[in-house]
Amino acid sequence: MNIPLYDNGRCVAHRFLQRQDAHRVYGELAAELGWPGIYKMCTSGTLWNVIVSAPTATAFLSQYQSIDKTEVRFSTFSNIGGRNALPIQPQSSPFQKKVKQAMVDTMNTIDMNRFIDLHQRNLHHIVDTTKFPSEPNNGISVDLAPTLQTYFERVFYPLVLGDILNDNQGSKAKAYLAFKKAQISAGRLLRKSQNEVYRPMGYSLPRFLQPLWRWFSYLVLQGPDQYFLHAPMKHYTKQGLLDRVRLAMGTEWNLDPKLVAHTGLIFPLAGKINAPVARALFELASNTQDYAARLNALRTESLFRPNKVLDLPEIHATHPYLCALVQEALRLQNVGATIDRVVTSPVTVPFRAGVNTPVANVSLNRGELVTIATYACHVNPSDWEQPTKFLPERHHQQDELKEPYGIAHPKSTLIAFGKYNRACPSIRFATTWTAMLLSDILHQFNVQLDRDSRFQEGFTITVNLEKAILRFSKLVA
Repeated sequence: MNIPLYDNGRCVAHRFLQRQDAHRVYGELAAELGWPGIYKMCTSGTLWNVIVSAPTATAFLSQYQSIDKTEVRFSTFSNIGGRNALPIQPQSSPFQKKVKQAMVDTMNTIDMNRFIDLHQRNLHHIVDTTKFPSEPNNGISVDLAPTLQTYFERVFYPLVLGDILNDNQGSKAKAYLAFKKAQISAGRLLRKSQNEVYRPMGYSLPRFLQPLWRWFSYLVLQGPDQYFLHAPMKHYTKQGLLDRVRLAMGTEWNLDPKLVAHTGLIFPLAGKINAPVARALFELASNTQDYAARLNALRTESLFRPNKVLDLPEIHATHPYLCALVQEALRLQNVGATIDRVVTSPVTVPFRAGVNTPVANVSLNRGELVTIATYACHVNPSDWEQPTKFLPERHHQQDELKEPYGIAHPKSTLIAFGKYNRACPSIRFATTWTAMLLSDILHQFNVQLDRDSRFQEGFTITVNLEKAILRFSKLVA
């Protein structure tokens, strides 16, 4: 099956229509509605998906961001489980204040020493230094796709399950539950799960697990669920999930088996962030001459320092180019596949089928769902100069980030981990973690291309990292 990644702004659904029958869906859409165009897929007779082209996406999101705060035209949408939409809230609302405070509490209560210990004990899962030859300039080829996945699981499971969901002091659990309570009180589960044309997680899980997943999604994952999609999920059984969690956790963590079994449904997906890390390393290795001075600066120290709690603002201030690297990697290897908005009152948006076609107005009715692939927005040539080229400088100017929190480009309306009341409560931690891991790898290893090096994406339910082969050697001072 050949699904175009990006074709003149026309293909914007590629990041969520990665299904076995995607070619049939595309064919039916093209036959019924014409190609290119604005596509509507009926899901239950009352709710429709509207898939718009990339040029339209930017215009639509711009209008969405600038609407009158007192008139809610769109609600947010949870990508997994069902159409449990929550209304957009003004930034000054009590709801948003609770969300922001929950995010800060989540970051501030992380035991950084424990985090550093987990990192150091599991770094060998990325690069096994025992396999290095005696000559320091020689190295080993490493496929970062599975090794980063293993690393993230072995650090993420104990850290998040142990420190958030089963913390004795309860500080992180309280912060997380406050976030969930704020969302639930704002939305009250407006819709129940429906039989959908596309069902990213329900489609991948065994039939007997789908009711459990819907229950889990409603009760626990109102906000950050869509940011942890990962293709290998479809290969897991319930027992397999439990075994995978236990393998990563080891015997030292005493957790309720029921809690692990339920939570294990989502945490195997945490490795989705392996693609941005691998992409940044691959780009640095591919352009060593261009990045030579930057690499030397990044290698002077690791951000993993005991008894030192580094937060995102501090990393932005002290290592702006490192953060620019992370942001550019997240732009091209975005974690969230789509942004979806449910229309709550009729609205007209500008629509353009392709870059060379005139703009027309399209009316969206109440209940219709606008689905936009983030990748299409992030590589739209009308918004980005050299859109497919890896250019950290677009986020960096005079040794400072152009914008301290998130991707700086004015047309970039979606960043990894989401925004506003759908943002992941651990966004600051996840972004900090990514920057710290990248800095420590560069601090310890020399990363190069060799004849086997390649960066390859695979396609199942979402785009996943299939191969990222690089040569690692000991860094000679």
